[in-house]
Amino acid sequence: MPLRFLDVMNRIWQDERRRIEEESAQGVWEEGILSPIVPILLYTGAKEWPRPAELARLVRRIQSLEGRVPSLGVLEIDLVGHPPERLFESDHPLAALLSLLRVEGANRDDFQEALERTASRIDAIPEDQRGRWRQYVRYLFALVYQRRAEEEQPGLFEAIRTRLKPRWQEELEQMKGTLAEKLIEKGIEKGIEKGILEGKREDLLELLRLRFGDPPAAMERRIIQTSERSVLDGWLRRILTASSLAEMGIDPLPDLD
Repeated sequence: MPLRFLDVMNRIWQDERRRIEEESAQGVWEEGILSPIVPILLYTGAKEWPRPAELARLVRRIQSLEGRVPSLGVLEIDLVGHPPERLFESDHPLAALLSLLRVEGANRDDFQEALERTASRIDAIPEDQRGRWRQYVRYLFALVYQRRAEEEQPGLFEAIRTRLKPRWQEELEQMKGTLAEKLIEKGIEKGIEKGILEGKREDLLELLRLRFGDPPAAMERRIIQTSERSVLDGWLRRILTASSLAEMGIDPLPDLD
């Protein structure tokens, strides 16, 4: 998880640097040139929150280098402990989105009610903040595409549309069409599954290093090449009780080169 945060933050800063270089003929590496980024981790799972490993704990400790490992300062929010109704009490659109996340697995009627309520909150964003409006609405569409059954989606999209200002309907339709192309034509379902598997592999390797030190290269290859989610989940559960790498039951994958 910390490594993924670092990767995303680096990509954001690199994009920002390139944009600044394109807009300015002078050097851009000045103090305060990059925007601050606060990494936020939202946990919405049904089980007890497994706190992620910190970056400093993943790096091999060398006494002479103490204090040199960067600290991400991740803002961790356990949404499981915050009822949706309480989250929605805030006037901020983000709080409404968080309350919607808490019920993403609810039945159709309850989810649609929360979706309509959230869309109405987003619709109250002032017109001079239209960029924020676009970001929030895109997220609503993405959540419906990725988390709700296909047969539910047309009705849920209509529920979003009816809660937004008429003067923004044309832009809304363009946005929905663009997102649909990205999610469906480019096979977003496979991308989501791939991301989930990569995350589980990374988490497993991080936990193994924390408990037992660096795993053998052959074992790491086995984990990296495993594409069955149930197998990765089994190893993640086993690490809670295993007292050694041997008890993990991960068969090494020989290097065939």
